[in-house]
This record gives sequence, structure tokens and C-alpha cells, in this order.
Amino acid sequence: MKTFVHVVLALSGLFLLIIALPQVVAYVGRSRVPEMTPPQVKALFQAAGGIDEVDREAEMIFKHRGPNDFPVLQPRELANARAIQSLYTNLEMYSGTKWNGASAAIWPGNNRCIDIRFGNHWLAKHILIYDPAIKKVSLPDWSTNWFYLSSNILVSR
Repeated sequence: MKTFVHVVLALSGLFLLIIALPQVVAYVGRSRVPEMTPPQVKALFQAAGGIDEVDREAEMIFKHRGPNDFPVLQPRELANARAIQSLYTNLEMYSGTKWNGASAAIWPGNNRCIDIRFGNHWLAKHILIYDPAIKKVSLPDWSTNWFYLSSNILVSR
């Protein structure tokens, strides 16, 4: 009887492993987001309307948002910011999965910025669009894998 129980348990475990393994491999396979290079990001911005247009729209968003407004930007809030919305949509497709996709938020403070997050749950990339009124944003200490696209736009690799 013990042998029968062990065989049933072993077969049940094997069955669960066969069912679960493809799901685990699929999630682990999504854990890598390709590195962003300056030419790729420049192409994304050009497709969205250019860096100057993104800066103009970012300035408009910063002027219309109060310091106490909810920081997460919904896609519908980007309706009057076509270049940023286009950038957001392209990054959502770059992420590869609709359920992780991209998100945009405004972080408050002296160096407030629009943070467009893309990638997946395990590895996220960011484009930080600082207020264009700030002439030059300094790279923070944690920024070893970041590069400047312009004086107020930082991108993680």
C-alpha cells in the first residue's frame, strides 16, 4: 500500500511539474528587457515628434498639475500631449506584454519629473523627463546605467 501511495504521489508531482514548468519558463524568459541604446531612444523620440515637442508637452503637463495631484498619469490624461502619449504607446509595445506594459508618473519635489516606466515585472527601464525649466539635471548616485538624451531627459539602458 505504501508503494502505491508513493507512486501516486510521484506521478502527481510529475504531472504538476509538467503543467507548471512551461509557465515558469515563460515568466523567466520575460525577465530580460533588451538594453536601450542612445540611437534606439533617439528613434523613439523622433517617432513621437522629437525631443523639442516632448519637452514642450512636459512643460505643459508640469504647469497644469498641482503639487498634491495624484502622481500616476493615466493614458487619457496624455490626450493633449500627443508626443508623450506616442512615446508611452511605443514603450508599452516595447515591453512585450500588455499586462506589464508602461506606466507614467510625476514625481514631486525640486527636480520633479515624468517617469515613464516600461519593461516587465522583473526588470524595468525608465525614461525620466525632468521639467524643461531645469537647465541641467545631474545624474544621481544610483545612475551608473543611465545616459542623457538631452539636458533634462535621462534614460536607463
